[in-house]
Amino acid sequence: MYALDLLDAIEKEDVELMISFSPELKKELDSIQHALEMYATSRAIQPRSYVKDKMKDLIVNLQKEAEMDPRNLPLINDYSNHTQWLNLVKDLIPSKAPDDTPFIKILQQTDKISQMLVLSSTNFEDEVHDDEYESFLILKGRCKCTVGKSVRFMGEGEFMAIPLHEHHTVEVLTEAVIAIVQRVAL
Repeated sequence: MYALDLLDAIEKEDVELMISFSPELKKELDSIQHALEMYATSRAIQPRSYVKDKMKDLIVNLQKEAEMDPRNLPLINDYSNHTQWLNLVKDLIPSKAPDDTPFIKILQQTDKISQMLVLSSTNFEDEVHDDEYESFLILKGRCKCTVGKSVRFMGEGEFMAIPLHEHHTVEVLTEAVIAIVQRVAL
């Protein structure tokens, strides 16, 4: 039970005290722990390669987010820190939103990824994406997002990923909305 960590604190102390006085008991415990490890290893299920790749990508993205290097930006996701993003782009934000069209500043543009800073006081009309994943992170302001038949009210720090083939609109509810918009090609 000690080897499986199934004892309470007092019982653990008793076993550890006995082990400290008995080399034979220590040797037997080592043998039991080794047998348990061999059993676990023989029954282990290896994750599929795409799961390993996805986990590596997540770790790399977390490192990028910690650094927030404008030349090597992380992908936005449910766990993105909007305050870090706002600090990164604060000098790029105009003092006032344009009246008739959104202000858009490209932050990153590759064959696969497009990230942009968007400042808008106007609504975004219906659109649908069949060949890229769109998502956005609200940095300031509030909006109403309609995706298919679902409506979601969003504010600072909230993230949304738009499913493929879904019609979506965004209605600005405050004077303006500042967001990071990201598109990732299939």
